[in-house]
Amino acid sequence: MGKMMVYEIPLRIASGFGFLITLYFIAISRRWIKDEKWIPGFVCQDNACIHILATKFAKFMGISNFFWGLLYYAIVFGATFLDISRIQLLFLAVSWLVVLYSFYLAHALLFRLNAICRLCFTSHLLNI
Repeated sequence: MGKMMVYEIPLRIASGFGFLITLYFIAISRRWIKDEKWIPGFVCQDNACIHILATKFAKFMGISNFFWGLLYYAIVFGATFLDISRIQLLFLAVSWLVVLYSFYLAHALLFRLNAICRLCFTSHLLNI
């Protein structure tokens, strides 16, 4: 195993948190758990998460954002253990698209849905 790069630990932590937040969104969208039971009120108020997940902004190309999130966070996490030098530009391009999409979703939350979802904003911040 080669020398660990400075960015690997922060990427593992960020992708791990993103993965957990995404699992939470899956659990509430499938109604396996209720918002208020697992997340304190100051984080997710008035079942905002479940309402946001029911909007058109919760899907990309007809597939739920949480599926894309799980896939992306797993790839980022896994990439920290691999030599991705051959596909580094592709990986960078996809990551920038994710960042741009996160800005779009954050804008939609604030200005289209008038919603403050701290978990959503945390995910967007992790993507950035």
